[in-house]
Amino acid sequence: MIEWTGPAWHVLRLCARAYPPILRWYYTEQKLDSLLWMDVPGANEGIGYHFGSQEGRCWLLATNLSPIDLTIDRLQVEVIVDGGSFTCALPLPHVVKGGSRCNVYVKGKSPMPQSSEALAKESRSGRISIEAFIKSNVREFCVRRNISDVRNLEIS
Repeated sequence: MIEWTGPAWHVLRLCARAYPPILRWYYTEQKLDSLLWMDVPGANEGIGYHFGSQEGRCWLLATNLSPIDLTIDRLQVEVIVDGGSFTCALPLPHVVKGGSRCNVYVKGKSPMPQSSEALAKESRSGRISIEAFIKSNVREFCVRRNISDVRNLEIS
């Protein structure tokens, strides 16, 4: 959890809840985009794919540096590995409170050919493309992130 203190932080939180149009001129889409970080945690169990069930899963770490509560309305994560790719999606909205961080779990059935199983297991690394549609009291915006050279994918 990120600890924010001081009267200015509390005034911004209050304005964001009570009268969001005041903050709309300052918190542009680009500013809010830069204040929402999305990354894969450093643990080995962040991203995985099971060829038997044709299901992929992904843990993301979302960090909201703004004083505004943000709702991840839709989230799609595409993981590209040697030999193929798979997609995970968030079925329900997820709230990231202002000044906090949380884990977001996405999963999905996404067929990948059995012929690519050996290549995917051998490489154990890949790239991730994240696309999230965010809603807040202030404005709606889209976040796109590309993370290259993700290691320790769990492929089984």
